[in-house]
Amino acid sequence: MREYSINVEDYEKLKLKVADMEEKEEQYLKEKQIIIDDNQNLISEKDKVIAKLTSQVEEQSQNEKQFITDLKEKELYIAKLVKERQERVLKQPIKETSSIGLQFNYLIPSMDNLDCLSDVQVAEKKLFLVQGEKPQLINWEKYGLRIGVQEDTLSPTNTVEVAVVALVGGEFVFPKNTVLVSAVYAVSVSKPLLKPLRLEIEHCIDLRGRPGLTQFLKFAIAPMSTPSLPYHFSVVQEGEFKADSWYGSIERKEFCLVSVVGQQLRQVAPWIGEEEGHGGNGGGAGGGGGQQTNEGEGGDQQQLEGQAGQTQHEVLIEGEHEEEEHDGLLDQGQEGQHSQQLVLEQGAQEPHQKGEDVQGQEEQQERGTTASPDDTMKPTGVKDAETYAGLVYYEKKETEDLVTFTAAKKLSALLEFIKSENSCAERGQNVYFSFNPFYSYIELKFDAPQEKPFTGWSIEPHLKPCRLRRCDVDNFGEANYPLPPCCLISVYGSPGAVPSLHYSVPLDGVADPVTLFIHRSLRTAPPPLPSTVQGTSSSSSTASISQTRRETEEGTFRSDIAHRVMTECTSLIKNCGIDFHFLVDKLLEHNIINAREKRGITDDYTRQTTGERMDELLHIISSSISMEGEVFSIFLDILREEGTRRTIKLADKLIEKYNNI
Repeated sequence: MREYSINVEDYEKLKLKVADMEEKEEQYLKEKQIIIDDNQNLISEKDKVIAKLTSQVEEQSQNEKQFITDLKEKELYIAKLVKERQERVLKQPIKETSSIGLQFNYLIPSMDNLDCLSDVQVAEKKLFLVQGEKPQLINWEKYGLRIGVQEDTLSPTNTVEVAVVALVGGEFVFPKNTVLVSAVYAVSVSKPLLKPLRLEIEHCIDLRGRPGLTQFLKFAIAPMSTPSLPYHFSVVQEGEFKADSWYGSIERKEFCLVSVVGQQLRQVAPWIGEEEGHGGNGGGAGGGGGQQTNEGEGGDQQQLEGQAGQTQHEVLIEGEHEEEEHDGLLDQGQEGQHSQQLVLEQGAQEPHQKGEDVQGQEEQQERGTTASPDDTMKPTGVKDAETYAGLVYYEKKETEDLVTFTAAKKLSALLEFIKSENSCAERGQNVYFSFNPFYSYIELKFDAPQEKPFTGWSIEPHLKPCRLRRCDVDNFGEANYPLPPCCLISVYGSPGAVPSLHYSVPLDGVADPVTLFIHRSLRTAPPPLPSTVQGTSSSSSTASISQTRRETEEGTFRSDIAHRVMTECTSLIKNCGIDFHFLVDKLLEHNIINAREKRGITDDYTRQTTGERMDELLHIISSSISMEGEVFSIFLDILREEGTRRTIKLADKLIEKYNNI
């Protein structure tokens, strides 16, 4: 009985325990179901949120695609309008009559009134499109102009047309005592700007080693609308010129005709407050002689333009720059004495060539290269620092090859104009030079001893002496000088002549020795030779550029050896003194670099030093040589073409090193 009681008690306990466990299990299942329900709700909510976000993203994406499509259509439409307008404008002829003035004030649209240009010589005109608020650079270096657009110059949605015209010359009058050293540019925009544009204009003054000359370079402007011709330019004190650049910069918000002029004479005043008088010249981008404004007219013109507060006179007071200028004048004086001594010796030997040129002496006095009667007026050196370019063209005629040598100031706009005028001719070697300050001309000398044989060839200049006067070169662009001066040479080859003619023609009257070469090949069916005196071969110390080409059995330089020479002689090349911009131009001419690489190397906005730019350029040259040995030959020719003793010696040393490897 007792055992039964114990078993019942245990059973009851076990039953309670089981009931408790079942209750807990039921509670667990309920909580689990709640969690499952909550998770399902969360998943459902998540799916709803994802679906909503996906819908919003798809809607936004569709809107963006539509916006981009609309924007592209708008840009294409704008580009189409600009292209149509540009084509329409470029097809319109430019009037070259003596009609009233230049109706080119504030262009809306910016190119529509170009057909009203009169009494000007247009090198080229271009329409650029500027969009948005980001900084931009309009690069028109082909015609000597760059335009910098600052950040926030336009609102993000605005588009502006920038019209530019490069002028070779026209009815221009510049301030007295100045000489035009750039092309003239007309710039206009279709809408007002929030910030000024930065105009960078090319000039032809060689500032290498002459940093003091920057103070004598100024910007000159003239209104684009005028009641009558000519256009009177006035000097502004704005702008900046750097000794390591061929460009000057100025910021302009109001647009007009813009150019760069150089001051010819400076007054060293022993007292403070005395101002110098100005003599002047105007005309084309050649800019030497031409119309001059008197002081009264210059003052009236300034007052009419609201610039009475600005003076075109500049007095040099010996102050904080005295030491620098004294050193510069001392160097120039020593060079001048040395040059004068050489000329006196030459004059004693050849008085008929140098002593009777009275007009040349007058021109020297006029441009300030000789002593002024007024001891307080001294030449600034700007005139002697002007650089020029000589171009050679070949044309095949029925009985001859006609060679044309022409010269102009070293300005891209002028040279492009000349190229367009001779587009049908074969262009030969071009050369850069400066006039000897004691000469009023350059002369092609055909009687120099020849190193290469020219038996059977006749070279006949059409003018004797074969000279280009400096005043004619400078006046290119004026109304009476629509084309640059030139010398014509006829070249004949008889049936028995040597197959190839390589005739050296030294230039007399240049600051540094320069020799051109007339290079022609005998025609397969040569025409009858006129009754002229046949040339015979002779020799001289004048070396041909082509002699620098040491050819291997394959007909060119071995790229591996040439690359090694360039690598080992890098420091010599960097220190040879070759003009950086000249080297860049020649490499572009020979397709060793392209226009994009040129912009990257020469762009002032990169803030690279000249040394860094030269390192980058030499790296490109060496890489090109490693792939093609002929590039080494071209580089040697460029060194010799530079024409200095250092570059010629360097070319010889590179050849010698190549031969010894």
